[in-house]
Amino acid sequence: MQTAADSGKATRSDQDLTDRRNEEAREIRNLLAAKLKIHPIWLGGVEVHTARHIYLFIESLEGRKPYGRVRRQRAPRIGLD
Repeated sequence: MQTAADSGKATRSDQDLTDRRNEEAREIRNLLAAKLKIHPIWLGGVEVHTARHIYLFIESLEGRKPYGRVRRQRAPRIGLD
């Protein structure tokens, strides 16, 4: 049986979880807004998962050349000196 004290703990932990999720959503929207060079208020209606996917997609495109060619970097040669 759940007592009043137990329900208070559950509410506090639920509130902490909600606060953490809201903070994560705010950070993701801020990152995406900075990437798009717009104010975060314009991304208020975008879901967190959508914002994260858009941000990661843009990040992945930044390392590519036009027409989908990926820049290849050669590994440095290690010689026996």
